[in-house]
Amino acid sequence: MKIEPLEKEHAAEAVRSIYEGIEKKSGRVNNMLKVMAHKPDVLGPFLEFYKQVWAPGALDPKIKELAYLRTSLMNGCTYCSRAHTASAKKRGVTDEQVQALKEPGGSTRDIFTDTERAALQFAEQLTAWPAAIQPADLETLGKFFNTEQIEELVLAVSTANLTNRFNEGMKVPVDV
Repeated sequence: MKIEPLEKEHAAEAVRSIYEGIEKKSGRVNNMLKVMAHKPDVLGPFLEFYKQVWAPGALDPKIKELAYLRTSLMNGCTYCSRAHTASAKKRGVTDEQVQALKEPGGSTRDIFTDTERAALQFAEQLTAWPAAIQPADLETLGKFFNTEQIEELVLAVSTANLTNRFNEGMKVPVDV
């Protein structure tokens, strides 16, 4: 079965209203949201949650992007990897860093700061086997980040895992 993105003209009024708000802000509605629109009661709260995760906060946006991108690459999510490669570059991630994130062990290279490496290592742990996170892992992370920053990092990685699984599970077509 193929689940198609829900276009505005076929959407319920509540969804059309959400689409219009997105279009005013960014010019278009991406396919992930169009697929999620089949569940309008999820779409609205998801957008609010996602907005809060990416709102300016204590954690450097570049760190959030690095963690999100590494998570998406680990999960093999083409949709999110493509989208977050573009947004990461807007936040200062270099082509060399993007390439390193694609390679096994690349996140430990010296092109990343100690702080970036700590965030990437934690993102990898949280993505690969979250139950294996130990208090010592948080202690290590605490050498680079405060509590609020760690929470924002965990939210960014968790959101990446959620969107990766949604996009891959629904086979959302990559935006052109």
